[in-house]
Amino acid sequence: MRRWAADVPGVAWVLCGVLPLLQLTISATFPVVPQVREAFALNYSEVGIYLASLSFARLLCDLPAGQLATRFNGRHLLIASGVLTFAVCVLAALASEYWQLLLARMVIGAVTAVNQAVVLAWLVSLASARNRGVVMGLSETAFSLMVVFSPLIAGALAAALNWRTPFVMGAAAAALALALVLWGTRDDQAILGHSAHGAEHAPSFRRLLPTGGTLLVMGYLLGFAIFFGRQALQSVYLPALGGDVLGLSPFLLGLAISGIAVASTGVTLVGSALADRYGRTACVLPGLGLLVLVQTPLVFIHDVPSYFALAWLQALAAAVNSLPLSLVGDALPAAYRGLGMAGYRLVADVAILAGPLTAGLALDHLGVQGAWGVIWGTTALCATLAFLAARRKPAT
Repeated sequence: MRRWAADVPGVAWVLCGVLPLLQLTISATFPVVPQVREAFALNYSEVGIYLASLSFARLLCDLPAGQLATRFNGRHLLIASGVLTFAVCVLAALASEYWQLLLARMVIGAVTAVNQAVVLAWLVSLASARNRGVVMGLSETAFSLMVVFSPLIAGALAAALNWRTPFVMGAAAAALALALVLWGTRDDQAILGHSAHGAEHAPSFRRLLPTGGTLLVMGYLLGFAIFFGRQALQSVYLPALGGDVLGLSPFLLGLAISGIAVASTGVTLVGSALADRYGRTACVLPGLGLLVLVQTPLVFIHDVPSYFALAWLQALAAAVNSLPLSLVGDALPAAYRGLGMAGYRLVADVAILAGPLTAGLALDHLGVQGAWGVIWGTTALCATLAFLAARRKPAT
């Protein structure tokens, strides 16, 4: 453990902290949704629009963010992201109208697309082929820890104060991220943009898949499977099964979901180190098989003990969390990594939207077992497509 940690560049540690700090507001505001609804007298449709606005804004900005990450200095983009995130969080904390809060959330989503593309491309460029999985695993772990703890802290503060406190937290986190970027990346120029290249040599999305080839396709398929399954299961299927079928209290439901997140942090690092050691390409198909395997016994949940055991089993799937990011880095030269990460985030955001929507529709029309079949079947389809991609011989 000490050996691979020593091989991680100092700037990578900084960037692993910067990304979750710039996105802390996203998870910190979930506990105050009921307070926001009451404060602005919102109906449930307006609440849904408020929650979905960030994801839609990020989805729309993913590909433009890739162009920005490719053409401009990454450090300058992160500084701008920190300043803009701080300002928007302050304005959201002072909002007196629903539209102001909605606009702030959309801007946060758009800025998130930029800082994700920059940080992820920067990290894969900093890492060597030998430890790329571990570096990306550290980033995933830092993000998971933020998702675990920021809602707890924000919820406690909001209970004592009001719904504005998570946005104050977001502003403070953005200020800290800005300080880290200014101090911790000042001597690193890993991401400078490529605007100096001639138009005929400039990276473009049109040449992204031909450049990345099979590795890139497998990375995107694996990323879709991870995000689709995670969102469908943890956001919709497991809460519906536990609450509506088994009658679990909100506390027990939260314990089940939080347990997955906590266990996932350690599993992510272990899986990343193993992939670096034994070969990331060789781990793609076993990784997809693992995603299918851990979802398979969910159909046998009939009581509370089996619910917790099989829900927590999902944490094993985190062993492949950093693999798609590493594959994108392996597949692409440095000039294309900004575009590659933007494409990866586009695939992930589509999965984040599709997962809960698909699971909800399946629960309504097919029941619990039918919903399980749809989620499991989608993961199995991704595994099959990745297998076919792996068998395809590269063009000569």
